[in-house]
Amino acid sequence: MVLPVRPPTLESLADSRVLVVDDDAASRELIRRILGREGLTHVTLLADPSLAASVLEDVQPNLVLLDLHMPDVDGFQVLQTIRKHAAATFLPVIVVTVDDSGEALQRALSMGAHDYVVKPFNAVELALRVRNLLLQERAYAELSRNRAQLRSRLDLFEPDLAGGTANPDEVRAIMIDTIEADRVTIVVQPVVDMRDGRPLGG
Repeated sequence: MVLPVRPPTLESLADSRVLVVDDDAASRELIRRILGREGLTHVTLLADPSLAASVLEDVQPNLVLLDLHMPDVDGFQVLQTIRKHAAATFLPVIVVTVDDSGEALQRALSMGAHDYVVKPFNAVELALRVRNLLLQERAYAELSRNRAQLRSRLDLFEPDLAGGTANPDEVRAIMIDTIEADRVTIVVQPVVDMRDGRPLGG
């Protein structure tokens, strides 16, 4: 009996950029091979965690896989660097470590890690965790783009705001607050002929 070939888990996210920070060469290469087999081609490997800040700027990754226990600069320090780099954006981090202690898990998550995987790990499980966070990162980026478009279109309303009785600055502030809080819902309202109820246009 021949088993069907499983399609790559990450093929639809092949343009995503992943940064792997781990001082162990075997671990770095294993992760690279797993992600490559699953469809990711833009995987950057970093052995020296002290270079994380500059590599983050150069690579602009969509996801970071991070070891915790490394010499000189440990994973917790790199987490701080990642959070500073990401600022108000969403840059997911998966900690991949041999440390299975509850203390390390809680500390990593409290410092901004989004997932925690203990070595040795299951390759398919790791790929699925990577996929889930990359999908979240992509959705966040799309939401940010939509908000930026809505903010840019506020300028179209400036003449109307100036001619109203309300304070234009206050109205604009309310509109921006509504956009940022994601309280905008797009609906389609059909236009109908009032005589017989037939939809017009389209």
